[in-house]
Amino acid sequence: MVIQVDEADLAIPEQARAVIQLMDEYARDPMGGGEALPLFVRANLVSELQKRGTVHVILAFVDGRPAGLVTCLEGFSTFACRPLLNVHDAIVSAEYRGRGICKRMLEVAEALAQRLGCCKMTLEVLEGNEAAQAAYRSCGFSGYELDPRMGKAMFWEKKLAVFEPKMQLGSTVHTSPSSCWTQNMPGPAKSGVLIYAKNLKLVSRFYEKLLPAKVVLADSEHRVLQSEDAQLIIHAIPAQYADGIEITAPPTVREERAIKPFFTVASLENAEQVVMELGGLVCGPVWPGPSMRVRNVCDPEGNIIHLRQSAD
Repeated sequence: MVIQVDEADLAIPEQARAVIQLMDEYARDPMGGGEALPLFVRANLVSELQKRGTVHVILAFVDGRPAGLVTCLEGFSTFACRPLLNVHDAIVSAEYRGRGICKRMLEVAEALAQRLGCCKMTLEVLEGNEAAQAAYRSCGFSGYELDPRMGKAMFWEKKLAVFEPKMQLGSTVHTSPSSCWTQNMPGPAKSGVLIYAKNLKLVSRFYEKLLPAKVVLADSEHRVLQSEDAQLIIHAIPAQYADGIEITAPPTVREERAIKPFFTVASLENAEQVVMELGGLVCGPVWPGPSMRVRNVCDPEGNIIHLRQSAD
């Protein structure tokens, strides 16, 4: 077993993918909130980290596989009038825990802090994360206090309203259609659905046959589909992030998603056949609705959609 621990170079695609993979595992863990890393974060995190010269990422690999991550942020101590280094994220992948990887990453972080002239290192840890607390104590960390009579410091937060972010794609922020779109689009749709896909062509073909829909615009990153009732934009996830997303066959249903688009089809039975033929999945029974029959299916990448057939 070969363990490699060093400061990361996020310009190297393998290391960029490792950051996303490990952060997603951290986010899914109960200690990280128990939810998958949002798509926006997966697509933008590395580029945002690269913009910030005061962010330092340390990666651990075991036999070439991502095993651990520490993200450090430079700060400043007004009491000491010197910089400090905050350990913002610390994760060891479940299968590699108990091998001293966390300690080795923190040793690299401490060497970095000394090189930067920091007066101290700081971190936050959940009260219930006893394993992490033990690891941090073994590296010399302890609860922060100025006067024992006043107790230890508490970590508080106030969440702020966040406007919908712009999706970063590669090195360009796409906030408006490109020139080829403005020249070739048949006209702006009043409503529709945008779906991010790892396999652009497969997902596009699925919706083309299912709805059915016609491709009205296509390039290397997009497919714009127009059906009788709706417009869909299938958007390719950038390759450097798509590589870290696992798509199973049959697809794993993404049940944690809060939004489920619905489409009207001529025949549920025919739609079910198309779904199965093109790599999707039929989910649960058909049930009656007001003047319709309805059922759930998912596309080849696990996105749940709601199909309706008129009772007329």
